[in-house]
Amino acid sequence: MFQKLIPCLILLAISCEQKVGPEGLNYSEDKIVAVMLDMYIASELVNNREEPIKDSLQLTYSGEIEKIHNIELSVFERDIKYIKQDMEWYRDLHKIVSDSLDKLDEIYSKRTKAIKKTKK
Repeated sequence: MFQKLIPCLILLAISCEQKVGPEGLNYSEDKIVAVMLDMYIASELVNNREEPIKDSLQLTYSGEIEKIHNIELSVFERDIKYIKQDMEWYRDLHKIVSDSLDKLDEIYSKRTKAIKKTKK
């Protein structure tokens, strides 16, 4: 009995050591970051809407994001689950998205201030 158990334990140990990495993704990291960025922006646009409109907008934005990035969101979501197996990797990608959102917010704020100045 133990002779059969040892090879199984060795196989289990080897399979647990496999490292998660970009080669297991369906989409590139750059594409994943771009989609995440657009998903966050779309989420903010939909956030303060009433429920029937909110649902409709979410479907519309999701469809547009799929078209723009030439992806399937179900496959994208599998990639995110895969990345989350390595939380450091996920945090690194999320930091890129967060930094990009901050930069966009900064640009938007400057633009808004400039428009307000020209209207005075």
